[in-house]
Amino acid sequence: MSDNTIIDPEKIAIVNFKLLSSQIDIPATVQANSIEDFNLKNELDLALNLENQLIRANFIISIITQSAETKQEAKATFHLSYIFKIQNIKDFIDDNNVINRTLTNVIAGIGFSTSRGILMERLANTVFNKFILPIIDPNQLNTNTNP
Repeated sequence: MSDNTIIDPEKIAIVNFKLLSSQIDIPATVQANSIEDFNLKNELDLALNLENQLIRANFIISIITQSAETKQEAKATFHLSYIFKIQNIKDFIDDNNVINRTLTNVIAGIGFSTSRGILMERLANTVFNKFILPIIDPNQLNTNTNP
């Protein structure tokens, strides 16, 4: 395995997606016009199925409002799961079944970007309607990898 292995997007496919859970809690005291900002926490858990050329990417995304006028805040948590098939996966796995960081970043980027659209749709008619999952460096995701 080399960190210089070139990613071929045509060899990567999302073969399954599940929204494992979503929870939105909005106390009656939280008003959209009082929200000043949002706190965001992201977690990414990767698991490898080398025999079937699959990587499972589970994202947990938690959002909490920051309001000026209330002590209670609205909270939203989503657990999204993607299954990716990578045709040349063995090119990105070392002898200890560790996934190359380049591939990890590509999987994280695709999943995170796809999650952005899903969250925008899910949050559209709530006090979170102005929240857009930011563009981030995939290296900044809290990543756990399980062979």
